[in-house]
This record gives sequence, structure tokens and C-alpha cells, in this order.
Amino acid sequence: GAAFTLASKDLRVAWSYRLSFLFGHFAVFAPLVLFYFVSRVVGNSSVVGSPEHYFRFIVVGTAMAGLVDTAVGAAMGAARRDQIEGTLEAIASLPVSSGTLGLGWLLYPMFDALLGLVVAFIVALPLGMWGVHPCWPTVFLSIVLSIAVFASFGFIGAAIVMAFQQGAGTVPLILAGLALLSGVLFPVSVMPHWMQVLSHVSPLRHSLDSLRDGMLEHASIHEAGNSLLVLAGFAVVLLPLSLVLLELGLRRARKTGGLSRF
Repeated sequence: GAAFTLASKDLRVAWSYRLSFLFGHFAVFAPLVLFYFVSRVVGNSSVVGSPEHYFRFIVVGTAMAGLVDTAVGAAMGAARRDQIEGTLEAIASLPVSSGTLGLGWLLYPMFDALLGLVVAFIVALPLGMWGVHPCWPTVFLSIVLSIAVFASFGFIGAAIVMAFQQGAGTVPLILAGLALLSGVLFPVSVMPHWMQVLSHVSPLRHSLDSLRDGMLEHASIHEAGNSLLVLAGFAVVLLPLSLVLLELGLRRARKTGGLSRF
């Protein structure tokens, strides 16, 4: 109830800017065309395969990276926005749990990001995605687990924002390092051996592997099981931990008056 109320508020605000709401996602057209031509240049190699294969590799990688960016930034951005606008104190005074508050911050941005994901794949169809036969259960599970894992990072960032007003920049910094290790734009196999070893501890690598397996290789849940199990392990540990930290951050902000201070 309360989470959907917060999400509907964000939707109404976004819909008040109708042109931006309707056409904003089509800004993806320019980078996709750029990726198409890059794939024509870089493709036909033993590392990235054919131009078509590399284009699909990049499209799925950047799509997941965008989804992860939203999952991480949604709660942090909303917490800071509500703090600056002076609405966080009113929201936090409602009889809702920190988990409900976090979900309310997350719902609309994730809906918007998933809508952008669909638009990106539609735009990419004539450029090289046509003929792909995804295994939808694998794709769905990969996306759900990835959102759970990276929303946890966002909740931790939101807890830092509420407790200390600043300092959440460390979370995107850590994730930027993970992205470097994970093979968003290039295969992990081209990295030095020590980076390949480190990449196994990056949840983003397993998000990318499972989504690419399901989307491009028609891999079943069983066939993509290793990456999905690792993601599930991250989610089981990080999600409860992040909700506890979000609750502690909220309590500290209530105690110190940080809800209305920025």
C-alpha cells in the first residue's frame, strides 16, 4: 500500500513532463547506432566473434549496466531528493517500515528502467538483434536477482544519506570498479589473469553472464545455474543486511534531526 503510494507519486511527477516521459527512452537510439558501427570495425575476431555477435554482446551488457545503475541509484537519489525538498521527514513519520520506504523509492525507477530496456531491444532489432531466441525464464530470473542484489547497494547508500547527509558516493565508486571487472563492453577473457580472477567476486559479472546466456544462447535456468546461484547467494546476504542498515540509518536520522537537514 504505502510503497505503491510513493511509486504512484513518482509516476505522476514523471507524467507531468509528458514529452520527456514519452520520448526520453528513445535517446538510446544514438548509442545503439554507435555500437553497431563499432561492432562492424571490431568484429570478425577470435575474441569477440562476428560483428553481429559482438553487437548483441554490447547491447545486453549496456542494458544490464543501465538496469544496475537504476537499481543502485534509485533509493539513494530519492532519499537525497526528499531530504532536500523537506518531504523526507513527513514520509519517515508515517507508520511504515524502512523496507516499505525503500520499496516505494525503488518501484517507479525500476519500472521506468525496464520500460527503457524494452525500448532499447526494440530499437536494436533491425541493427542485429533480430533472430535472437531468448529463454525467458532465465532472462526473468537473472533480472529479478540482479535487481535484488543491486537494490541492496542502493539501500545501503540511502542509509548513509539519511544518517550522514553525505558520503553515498562511495557506493557508485565501488560499483564502477565492479563494472570494470565484469565485462560490460568487452569479454572478461581479454583482461589480465589477475583481473579475471577478481571478476568472479563481482555480482555484475554473474548478472551479465546469466542474462547473456539466457538472452543470446537460449540457456535454460539449469544451464545458467552457476551464475544464477551466485546471484541468489549475494541477494540472500545483501538484501536483509541492507534493510537492517536502512532501518538503522532512518533511526539515526530521526534521533539527530537529519531527516530535514541537508
